[in-house]
Amino acid sequence: MLGNIFGNSSNNLSQQGVDFLSSSSGNSAFHALNPNQQNALLNSFKTTDTFGGISDFLGSSQFGNISAGVGAIGGIIQGIGGWDSARKQLKEQKRMNNLLHSQWQEELRRYNKYEAQRDEASRVINDSAKYYTPPTQKTDNANP
Repeated sequence: MLGNIFGNSSNNLSQQGVDFLSSSSGNSAFHALNPNQQNALLNSFKTTDTFGGISDFLGSSQFGNISAGVGAIGGIIQGIGGWDSARKQLKEQKRMNNLLHSQWQEELRRYNKYEAQRDEASRVINDSAKYYTPPTQKTDNANP
Protein backbone atom coordinates (compact mmCIF):
# COMPACT_ATOMS: atom_id res chain seq x y z
CA MET A 1 0.00 0.00 0.00
CA LEU A 2 2.76 2.47 0.87
CA GLY A 3 4.63 1.48 -2.30
CA ASN A 4 1.66 2.75 -4.32
CA ILE A 5 2.08 6.23 -2.79
CA PHE A 6 5.23 6.69 -4.86
CA GLY A 7 3.71 5.17 -8.00
CA ASN A 8 5.39 1.78 -7.62
CA SER A 9 3.01 -1.11 -7.71
CA SER A 10 5.54 -3.70 -8.92
CA ASN A 11 8.13 -3.14 -6.14
CA ASN A 12 11.01 -2.61 -8.56
CA LEU A 13 12.73 0.49 -7.16
CA SER A 14 16.51 0.42 -7.14
CA GLN A 15 18.57 -0.03 -4.02
CA GLN A 16 19.66 3.60 -4.37
CA GLY A 17 16.09 4.73 -3.76
CA VAL A 18 15.84 2.56 -0.65
CA ASP A 19 19.16 3.94 0.61
CA PHE A 20 17.97 7.48 -0.01
CA LEU A 21 14.75 6.92 1.90
CA SER A 22 16.52 5.33 4.84
CA SER A 23 19.28 7.95 5.10
CA SER A 24 19.00 10.84 7.52
CA SER A 25 19.33 13.35 4.67
CA GLY A 26 16.46 11.75 2.77
CA ASN A 27 12.79 12.61 2.53
CA SER A 28 11.41 14.20 5.69
CA ALA A 29 8.00 12.57 5.03
CA PHE A 30 9.70 9.18 5.47
CA HIS A 31 11.04 10.17 8.87
CA ALA A 32 7.61 11.37 9.93
CA LEU A 33 6.36 7.76 9.72
CA ASN A 34 6.51 5.51 12.75
CA PRO A 35 9.13 2.71 12.70
CA ASN A 36 6.61 0.01 11.66
CA GLN A 37 5.47 2.08 8.71
CA GLN A 38 9.08 2.81 7.76
CA ASN A 39 9.94 -0.91 7.79
CA ALA A 40 6.83 -1.72 5.75
CA LEU A 41 7.76 0.97 3.23
CA LEU A 42 11.36 -0.26 2.95
CA ASN A 43 10.23 -3.89 2.62
CA SER A 44 7.81 -2.94 -0.15
CA PHE A 45 10.69 -1.53 -2.20
CA LYS A 46 12.91 -4.61 -2.00
CA THR A 47 13.32 -6.28 -5.35
CA THR A 48 12.38 -9.89 -5.76
CA ASP A 49 14.11 -12.05 -8.34
CA THR A 50 11.88 -14.80 -9.64
CA PHE A 51 14.40 -16.18 -12.12
CA GLY A 52 16.89 -17.69 -9.63
CA GLY A 53 19.97 -19.54 -10.87
CA ILE A 54 22.48 -17.24 -12.55
CA SER A 55 20.69 -14.08 -11.38
CA ASP A 56 21.02 -15.20 -7.77
CA PHE A 57 24.72 -15.90 -8.31
CA LEU A 58 25.39 -12.55 -10.03
CA GLY A 59 23.77 -10.69 -7.14
CA SER A 60 25.54 -12.71 -4.46
CA SER A 61 28.62 -11.80 -2.45
CA GLN A 62 30.45 -14.85 -3.85
CA PHE A 63 30.32 -13.31 -7.31
CA GLY A 64 31.67 -10.05 -5.92
CA ASN A 65 34.48 -11.91 -4.19
CA ILE A 66 35.31 -13.84 -7.35
CA SER A 67 35.29 -10.61 -9.36
CA ALA A 68 37.58 -8.95 -6.84
CA GLY A 69 39.94 -11.94 -6.98
CA VAL A 70 40.05 -11.88 -10.77
CA GLY A 71 40.72 -8.13 -10.66
CA ALA A 72 43.52 -8.64 -8.13
CA ILE A 73 45.11 -11.35 -10.28
CA GLY A 74 44.86 -9.04 -13.30
CA GLY A 75 46.54 -6.27 -11.31
CA ILE A 76 49.36 -8.59 -10.28
CA ILE A 77 49.87 -9.68 -13.89
CA GLN A 78 49.95 -6.05 -15.03
CA GLY A 79 52.45 -5.24 -12.29
CA ILE A 80 54.72 -8.08 -13.38
CA GLY A 81 54.44 -6.98 -17.00
CA GLY A 82 55.27 -3.39 -16.05
CA TRP A 83 58.26 -4.53 -14.00
CA ASP A 84 59.53 -6.63 -16.90
CA SER A 85 59.12 -3.74 -19.35
CA ALA A 86 60.95 -1.40 -16.98
CA ARG A 87 63.78 -3.93 -16.58
CA LYS A 88 64.13 -4.27 -20.37
CA GLN A 89 64.04 -0.50 -20.80
CA LEU A 90 66.77 -0.03 -18.18
CA LYS A 91 68.92 -2.67 -19.88
CA GLU A 92 68.50 -0.93 -23.25
CA GLN A 93 69.26 2.44 -21.66
CA LYS A 94 72.53 1.08 -20.21
CA ARG A 95 73.45 -0.31 -23.62
CA MET A 96 72.78 3.07 -25.24
CA ASN A 97 74.83 4.86 -22.59
CA ASN A 98 77.75 2.50 -23.23
CA LEU A 99 77.45 3.07 -26.98
CA LEU A 100 77.33 6.83 -26.49
CA HIS A 101 80.39 6.70 -24.23
CA SER A 102 82.38 4.64 -26.75
CA GLN A 103 81.40 7.02 -29.58
CA TRP A 104 82.47 9.98 -27.47
CA GLN A 105 85.80 8.29 -26.73
CA GLU A 106 86.35 7.61 -30.44
CA GLU A 107 85.59 11.23 -31.36
CA LEU A 108 87.92 12.44 -28.62
CA ARG A 109 90.68 10.16 -29.94
CA ARG A 110 90.16 11.50 -33.49
CA TYR A 111 90.17 15.09 -32.28
CA ASN A 112 93.41 14.57 -30.36
CA LYS A 113 94.98 12.91 -33.42
CA TYR A 114 94.02 15.79 -35.73
CA GLU A 115 95.05 18.34 -33.13
CA ALA A 116 98.49 16.67 -32.90
CA GLN A 117 98.80 16.70 -36.71
CA ARG A 118 97.88 20.38 -36.80
CA ASP A 119 100.36 21.18 -34.05
CA GLU A 120 103.10 19.29 -35.95
CA ALA A 121 102.25 21.12 -39.16
CA SER A 122 102.35 24.46 -37.35
CA ARG A 123 105.74 23.56 -35.83
CA VAL A 124 107.16 22.63 -39.25
CA ILE A 125 105.87 25.87 -40.76
CA ASN A 126 107.33 27.90 -37.89
CA ASP A 127 110.68 26.12 -38.18
CA SER A 128 110.88 26.80 -41.91
CA ALA A 129 109.86 30.41 -41.37
CA LYS A 130 112.98 30.91 -39.24
CA TYR A 131 115.15 30.44 -42.33
CA TYR A 132 113.20 32.83 -44.54
CA THR A 133 114.50 36.33 -44.93
CA PRO A 134 112.22 38.73 -46.70
CA PRO A 135 113.75 40.94 -49.39
CA THR A 136 114.60 44.40 -48.16
CA GLN A 137 114.50 46.10 -51.54
CA LYS A 138 112.02 45.98 -54.26
CA THR A 139 113.60 45.27 -57.59
CA ASP A 140 112.11 46.89 -60.62
CA ASN A 141 112.87 44.89 -63.73
CA ALA A 142 111.37 47.48 -66.04
CA ASN A 143 113.95 50.15 -65.14
CA PRO A 144 117.42 48.68 -64.75
